[in-house]
Amino acid sequence: MLKKSPFGQRYLLTDAHAACLGAFNGEDGALLILGTGSCGVVYQNERFNIVGGWGFPLSDQGSGARIGLSALEYSLAALDGISPSTPFTDSINAEFSLSAEEYVLYQNRVPLPKEYGAFAVQVFQFAQQKDPIALKIIQQQVEWVSQYLDALIAKGAQKIVLVGGVSEAILEYLPERFSPYFCQPKGDAMAGAILMAKAQIGRKAI
Repeated sequence: MLKKSPFGQRYLLTDAHAACLGAFNGEDGALLILGTGSCGVVYQNERFNIVGGWGFPLSDQGSGARIGLSALEYSLAALDGISPSTPFTDSINAEFSLSAEEYVLYQNRVPLPKEYGAFAVQVFQFAQQKDPIALKIIQQQVEWVSQYLDALIAKGAQKIVLVGGVSEAILEYLPERFSPYFCQPKGDAMAGAILMAKAQIGRKAI
């Protein structure tokens, strides 16, 4: 038996929907979240359009989790002599006791996306020191982020807000052609959720 909700009505949407509404105070706009995961949202003519955000590791390109996964991938390859070693890969490999078996043990316990994302911090730190592998990882993810942004623009986005911890770090690496689209948010996800409730945007739940 379903328990009766204490609320008059309920609406099912994600935090990405709410964040997009809040960022533009309910007006048309687009949002790209680049945090532990990633997701793009376009809100136009009272309709939402989602880009990506289907979960790590199959989706979430440009996210901290994907950057961290690449960090471990390149560092393990360097440990095996498959790819060059750099100060960045040496630093990561030291955390795994210079042991490929430690990588396997780490992988086998199925780490959470946020655990992979923790390694993204070092990627950006070493990129500032011009480490070639760290820069290569960022460039690969910049290509993905650019594709996300192009998809949002193709869906009608004229203004785009970037949010999430990775967005701040990766912004300086993004192509200049996206700069005219970027703007600051007017509000946050909580403001968007309130707008959502007031305007009854979304799907009614039972």
